[in-house]
Amino acid sequence: MKSRWTILTLLIISMGALASLQAKITLLSPNGGGTLVSGAPKDITWTTEGVIISLKIELTIDNGNSWSTIASEVPNNGSYTWTVPELDSKLCKIRIRDDRPMGSSDTSDSTFTILSYKKLTLTAPNGGEIFYTGTNRTITWSTLGIVDSVDLSWSPNGGTSWIAIAQRIANSGSFIWAIPDTTSDSCLVVVRDIKSNGIADTCNSYFRIRKASSLTLTAPNGGDSLSAQSNYDILWSSTGSIDSVRIDITLNNGTLWQSIVQSTPNTGSFAWLVPDTLSDSCKVRVVDLLDTNIVDLSDSLFTIAELIKLKITHPNGGETLKIGTKDTITWNTFGTIDSVKIQFSKDNGATWITFTSKTVNTGLFEFYVPAEDTTTCRIKVQSATDTSLYDISDSVFSIVKPNISIQTKPGYKANSFLAIGPNPVGSQVQASFRMEKPGPVDIALYSLRGQRITTLLQGSKAKGVYRLSWNLDKLIHTISPGTYVVVAKLDTFTFRKSITRID
Repeated sequence: MKSRWTILTLLIISMGALASLQAKITLLSPNGGGTLVSGAPKDITWTTEGVIISLKIELTIDNGNSWSTIASEVPNNGSYTWTVPELDSKLCKIRIRDDRPMGSSDTSDSTFTILSYKKLTLTAPNGGEIFYTGTNRTITWSTLGIVDSVDLSWSPNGGTSWIAIAQRIANSGSFIWAIPDTTSDSCLVVVRDIKSNGIADTCNSYFRIRKASSLTLTAPNGGDSLSAQSNYDILWSSTGSIDSVRIDITLNNGTLWQSIVQSTPNTGSFAWLVPDTLSDSCKVRVVDLLDTNIVDLSDSLFTIAELIKLKITHPNGGETLKIGTKDTITWNTFGTIDSVKIQFSKDNGATWITFTSKTVNTGLFEFYVPAEDTTTCRIKVQSATDTSLYDISDSVFSIVKPNISIQTKPGYKANSFLAIGPNPVGSQVQASFRMEKPGPVDIALYSLRGQRITTLLQGSKAKGVYRLSWNLDKLIHTISPGTYVVVAKLDTFTFRKSITRID
């Protein structure tokens, strides 16, 4: 019975040995030539034929005189990631073989090199960045080869002197740095292997450290309504050290931004000509020219609307008008204004007399020049429904008495309109005139536009002086507060005097 078990055992071993002899391994990489660097990962790859469960991987650094185990019982999946050891040799080979007795194997066709090479590469900061005092930034670097620990230093003067950031720290590839309270435009960082000063790297170019900065847009900041083609001051405030800014606008709530100005000094204001594109989804943003992370924009949407404006063209300053003559106020309108209010000032705008409280906006208004002998007159044209829309004569104009020359025969005396008053008047007005010979008389009250409102006296009068009195509240037509013209036709002579009624 014992002999049967022995025979069976030998048979199984023989079959296993036969299977291992029939299996085949082909090493693909590394298969000779090339250089591997200490500390770097390397994939050892192979293929197999037949049944192989697990493998043993070995390394020689003396062209096969001696072998060291890299790994045993490696699953036969065709690949194993190996960390190249820290050594120097040009006589290296890899051997991979079946773990079973008498198993097949394969070795690199020729030798390759392992170089104990170390390299540090600083990746951030690496030049051009802007850091701010009092903030935290991450220094990062990569490593080739085996470097256990590093030192970190920085320079505020382009490398003339260095200040320690951290010493003898584990080579993790990153370090959080608390930015110091020192500003400079010539900053550098260096990462250095503590075992070899020659293994180091620094920034490719300078980075900057600046005082913590911010921008705050104050106008337009939302809810505004700006007139197209009008002038508007964009306003903002800032902290820290910001030399110049860029200003942008969006007309579609941020879907697309376009530049208002590419670069302007950080003065806190910019004179802007509002574009003629109408929109109710506008925002403005102001951006630090050197650091686009420092930015502020309108808190909410504002509107660009149609330009609505009045512009007086006559009298607009410098003119001389004559009392009692007919003249025309003219103006231009931008946008839609249905009706206007027109006022006159004889004292450079200190007080205003209303010519009309509401009239259709035709761009002109005819009036009789009032009896105000002054050099400080102005006209004001204003929307009848929106008091914020108005224009005033750019400068003062004058009103003077007309030069009247009456040609008469020797001994002939002309009729005359002596006086009317008081002026301004409340309700009771008095007038006087003289007739040098009998004739027709027509005295009437007119608006400044030349419309006859009511008759004060009409008929024939004999030679003599006449004094009259009227109560404006008892006339057929209502005489509202405002300026009017009294026209007196005395036979062949016509006289005009302006009078202003007040409440």
